[in-house]
Amino acid sequence: MKIFALGVAVAVVVLAVALAAHRDNARRARLLRRVCLRLTAGYVLFAAAFAAGEAVVDPGGWRAAGLILAWAVPLAAAVGSVRGA
Repeated sequence: MKIFALGVAVAVVVLAVALAAHRDNARRARLLRRVCLRLTAGYVLFAAAFAAGEAVVDPGGWRAAGLILAWAVPLAAAVGSVRGA
């Protein structure tokens, strides 16, 4: 838990320095959008890996594959529709 808190603190400091370096509001907006997108993607990947691992451990076999596909396919379609917009 201490490593997570340290990582968050470092990320906040790096973001603050980056925002202070960019005086242009458009560049700041792009930077914030990219940072937020990467943080969200990291959380989603962690949650997806956790859910897939639990599906494989609990029911196992083809049922686990079906459970994983039941949420992975709509998630991939949603991500694809957002990227196309």
